[in-house]
Amino acid sequence: RTRVWQADYYFKKSLDATQANQGINTYNLQIKAISLNPYAEKYHLTYAQTNFALANSLASQKDLNDQDRENVSKLISQSIREAKLTINLNPLTSSYWASLADLYRNIMPVAQDAQNWAVSSYQQAVALDPTNPLLRIDFGGLYYSLKAYDQAIEQFKLAVNLKPDYANGYYNLSAAYKQKEDYLQAYLNLQAAVNLVPADSPDKAQAVLELEELKEKLPKDQLQAQPPTKGLQEDQLTTPPQTPPSPKPGFSNITLPEEAAPPESQLTQPETLPETSPEGQPATSSAQPQP
Repeated sequence: RTRVWQADYYFKKSLDATQANQGINTYNLQIKAISLNPYAEKYHLTYAQTNFALANSLASQKDLNDQDRENVSKLISQSIREAKLTINLNPLTSSYWASLADLYRNIMPVAQDAQNWAVSSYQQAVALDPTNPLLRIDFGGLYYSLKAYDQAIEQFKLAVNLKPDYANGYYNLSAAYKQKEDYLQAYLNLQAAVNLVPADSPDKAQAVLELEELKEKLPKDQLQAQPPTKGLQEDQLTTPPQTPPSPKPGFSNITLPEEAAPPESQLTQPETLPETSPEGQPATSSAQPQP
């Protein structure tokens, strides 16, 4: 009991250090907390986030030497390890799988296999929380960033089916259809989003402008089509699907160990992405979108 109390003390101190922007102190205090109570899920999850934040900060600096780059890779590997430990402690918590997916997503441009690991982790997250529309938006945003637009559309459709008044769901769905040059569906879903956005929202004018641009692409005989059925509650738009962030200088060519792969789960089978053509579209042989 004393060790648990001490662990909580150090963890609270680490959060105070985070607020004070004391990264190294945060890191060391969380190590103390985990050493005293290695079974606290929140300790491992927060330590994972701390490791990645430190890696991101270090990688952003100029004139990195070899030791700096090695430290970046070490911090990223530790971040993934701690996120996986959180899942091992409680494999039935959807948000833990989503946090791991987000880590993989952030290193996709520079780490081999990260994109398939991100997809697999999101699969587990949605299997555990299938009625969460925001999670579907996040998963769809991942597919969108990988130019797997059919899979993105599937997830965005699930989001708006789960929450018919979800303006950002329709907005993201419109963005995916636009990428496929299905301008009628892009127009109808953006119209549904516009109808849900309050008149005084700063998003309204931009969305209406985008709607007019899509309207110009429609044949006249399609202009009378009706937007999807939706609820009455007003909602806010956020942003369309986003591509992964540009890698920082210190993130170049990260090599992750085999144990960086996501934990195995009995809920779903791992899914790999469809093969893509040189233009990034799914081969014929076969996402501030992130809100």
